[in-house]
Amino acid sequence: MKNFIYMVFFYIFVKYIAPLRNFYQQKKLFHLAQKGKKIKICFIAMNLGMWRYQAIYELFKNDERFEVSVLLSPTCLWDKTEQARSVQELRDYFQSKDISYYDWDTNNQVSKVDIKQDINPDIIFYPQQYKNTLYKEHSYRRFLKKLFCLCPYGIATEETQWTYNTEFHNFAWKLFYTNQGELKAAQRIAYNKGKNVIITGYPNLDEYLSPVKNDIWKIKNPSIKRLIWAPHYSIFEDEDELHLSNFLWMAEDMIKIAELYQDKLQIAFKPHPKLRTRLYQHPDWGKEKTDLYYNRWNEMINTQLETGPFIDLFKSSDAMVHDSDSFQIEYLYVNKPVMFVKQKKEQKNTSELRNLAIECHYIGNCFKDIEKFINMIIDEDDPMKEKRDSFFKDYLLPPNGTNVALNIYNDIIKSISLNDK
Repeated sequence: MKNFIYMVFFYIFVKYIAPLRNFYQQKKLFHLAQKGKKIKICFIAMNLGMWRYQAIYELFKNDERFEVSVLLSPTCLWDKTEQARSVQELRDYFQSKDISYYDWDTNNQVSKVDIKQDINPDIIFYPQQYKNTLYKEHSYRRFLKKLFCLCPYGIATEETQWTYNTEFHNFAWKLFYTNQGELKAAQRIAYNKGKNVIITGYPNLDEYLSPVKNDIWKIKNPSIKRLIWAPHYSIFEDEDELHLSNFLWMAEDMIKIAELYQDKLQIAFKPHPKLRTRLYQHPDWGKEKTDLYYNRWNEMINTQLETGPFIDLFKSSDAMVHDSDSFQIEYLYVNKPVMFVKQKKEQKNTSELRNLAIECHYIGNCFKDIEKFINMIIDEDDPMKEKRDSFFKDYLLPPNGTNVALNIYNDIIKSISLNDK
């Protein structure tokens, strides 16, 4: 009975209430601006790796019609230690940019402000659509009368209900997607037929096309090749739907590679933010072993641990080995040699863009494959380069001949009829 009542409410909200809310809220914001009052925009910052809003933030910050705020809101799925580490990385980043933010109390795991009372935003930007990743006080469900947007932290590689047809997808004001493939998937899968989808390109592209700002690699000698290893978090076969991670069998092999090639190669260990928490929970690992392992990557002469921003890391690298869902397309923005490790089961319901992206990867199934790839990088042999060039040109460049942040900014300005500035 409860499911039936919920589905009736869901249908009514998607079909009638959400479109009416969007219409009246847009009119309200237009009249606010006409009266000289500022429109409030709030960006949710979950962790530094998901922060895709810098250029978008700056555009709205520099427009006197808007009042812009940043709210720290780490995922509730992480262990307390990892959550505190993530929040501190966000603090350090925003302080370095001289950006004010609403802080998070890591001891009590609560926000230091009530977003609804103290900020009362008109528009909210979220990096994820899942209802159980944020604490309830920051959930979109508290803001069904407001305009909230999704600017995804990664490009969808699967065409499933949870990637295109959650409550968020159907209730949101705008979903800023990367490409036409995502729009077609939304039109086919979502209850609202993707009517709130706007194709803008991928937010990180603007930064990928800019020069490297910070060379963070430990060894500056250009003859020492720079390899990123980015393992996924899904180590529990019975718990993780994706179950992409090959970390458990690769962990010691990658240490061995770092030692064997220390005069020719340096490796940046770039684990998924959730991997440490999952390893703490694993019966063969636990907190002590996990922390010791992570520390080893900082201690060896040709390795480093990277848990923060990764765009400059990617741009200044020579290659990457990974089994990450979100990096299957993301790393192709820098157009460097990349290996996807797939000893585990195949992904299901993959998107057309993801399948084309994987065709631009070298594939690794065992230690020998990885070692062969590394020797290829050292020898500067890259048979896939032409294929990656074509993929970048055909699928990754943004629409409208402008940058992605400007596409998003212009769409919101147009939607609330502020083009007459």
